[in-house]
Amino acid sequence: TRLIFPLVNLKQFQPTHTPDGPLKVLFASSPDSTDLLAARGIPLLLSAAERLPNVTFRLLWRPWGNSYESVAEEVRRRELLNVELPRARVTDMAVEYQNAHVTIAPFTDMLKCKPVPNSLIESLACGRPVILTNLIGVANLIEEERCGVVCQPTVDGICDAIERVSSNSKNFKFAARAATEKWFSEETFIQKYRSLYSELL
Repeated sequence: TRLIFPLVNLKQFQPTHTPDGPLKVLFASSPDSTDLLAARGIPLLLSAAERLPNVTFRLLWRPWGNSYESVAEEVRRRELLNVELPRARVTDMAVEYQNAHVTIAPFTDMLKCKPVPNSLIESLACGRPVILTNLIGVANLIEEERCGVVCQPTVDGICDAIERVSSNSKNFKFAARAATEKWFSEETFIQKYRSLYSELL
């Protein structure tokens, strides 16, 4: 079996100076339907926000589907002042990653989620580490490249992962970009497909 990862535009997504201020955790994998909220780990994420009031959680939400109202109501009910929930069509995702410290994918059901979320790859390209559950397909690669933290799909696991990233952000930042250039660059993508086609021919 040969695994060829998707590519990322390394010119569009580039590292910048890490922002000042409290740790900001970005979630950029919003589901369209309420049926998918648990699979994407939204209940876990909100519980982590409740436990970590000094951490800002920014949940980007697409302007379609029926899931936003449910999440917004839960944020209000829990009085989560540290949760940002913008609903808009983002035109420049690179800015979102650059304004955060870490991107998270707290997925719990991989039958309903991508094994290689775009948000994680783009975050790494911007020099921002990632937090993901051990169910996601690229978990082993993230651990091997030391460009993020892999955790159990639990509130404790997510909170511990956030603390680890917070205490080691500088090392993660350089490893994140290096891992992207190694595994998700256009050159790597083309080379692997050329090799595959050569063998087939």
